Amino acid sequence: MSRLSRKVREQMGRCYYCREKIDSMNATEDHKLPKSRGGSNVWQNVVAACWTCNTQKGAMTAEEFRDYRRKLKLDYSQALEGCFFLLESLVNLSTANPQHRLLRGLLLEKIELLEGGIPETDRNVEFISAHIERLSTELNLAAARPANEDARSAHA
Repeated sequence: MSRLSRKVREQMGRCYYCREKIDSMNATEDHKLPKSRGGSNVWQNVVAACWTCNTQKGAMTAEEFRDYRRKLKLDYSQALEGCFFLLESLVNLSTANPQHRLLRGLLLEKIELLEGGIPETDRNVEFISAHIERLSTELNLAAARPANEDARSAHA
């Protein structure tokens, strides 16, 4: 298994920056601290990224690129949109279901973290997101969630 394939798997099939789904065929290797700025090729400095993020990031560090995305509200708005969509979907479920309450609490926690400026790539946010994805799938809400911008436009 190649280093890039291992990184994709380690990142749960998501781009390190935008969290869009990727696989080893469409992922690119990116250096959190670019080689042009003194970064090395060590495992801890390399991440799997989608082509769009990798090219937009250029010679920025990972933190600079996150700040750039936050200023453009790329991570924030897309992540919040997904949270609010799931919260709206919960309205049709019984509030007596314990999974309903747990999912609602996780969504509210994720919203609070994102509004506090914590990026989606933060370990706590990733942990919460994994549980949200699992619970929304168990409650049959995942299939209704828009998968991309076109699907979101269709729901508008």
